[in-house]
Amino acid sequence: AEDPDAPRLVPRCLMIGGGVLAVLALVDMLTNNGLRAAVRRSVGPGHPMLIGGLKPAVTLLAVLLPMVAAERAVAWYWRLGIILVGVAAAMVIPAETGKISLVVGLLAWGAARFLGPAIGTLAGTVVAVVIIAAPLLFSYALPRLPSLEGRPISAVHRVLIWDFTLRQIAQHPLLGWGAEGARLIPGGVDHIPDETLDRFRLDSAESRIWFIRPSAQQLPLHPHNAALHIW
Repeated sequence: AEDPDAPRLVPRCLMIGGGVLAVLALVDMLTNNGLRAAVRRSVGPGHPMLIGGLKPAVTLLAVLLPMVAAERAVAWYWRLGIILVGVAAAMVIPAETGKISLVVGLLAWGAARFLGPAIGTLAGTVVAVVIIAAPLLFSYALPRLPSLEGRPISAVHRVLIWDFTLRQIAQHPLLGWGAEGARLIPGGVDHIPDETLDRFRLDSAESRIWFIRPSAQQLPLHPHNAALHIW
């Protein structure tokens, strides 16, 4: 606050940091994770651990790029260039949740340009309504999903986790299971039963084999959904 150069230096550092992150993430992905393989040295390019390890980079881009867009102290073409490289990096990295967050963040920035401070009230209201209505929304939507066969298996597992979570919410709809109680819910560490797999039409041998893995639990760690977790 006391540095007279701060209004100029802070946005410039933000631009440089966001730009470097975007370029390095994109280059690493396009070189089959060669950059991080060279740094780690314990695993080679294309290792599964490296492929999934760029997800936090997309999450960070989702936080930084709307800030880059909003920083008017930097020329528009620099901002646009960093955003385009960042979006390109996010699109080629396997991080679906981060991609959604990035798009939503940029849309929220665009809405803020038109609505001004009212966007805060609007966003807060929408989040509150979604959280309150979450059990009804998911209870309506999940039975109407098409077959989950052939979808990304991590996404399929999350849908099945939500299905289990909804049943537990119905048991304790007012007081819930207690803070930090997700790991104590009965049946959470059990495998997903065959009748649930049948209900979501997960009939292939690959699906059945995947869901007998030790990590394929009905509630591994937490519900993987903030609104349902609150309930």
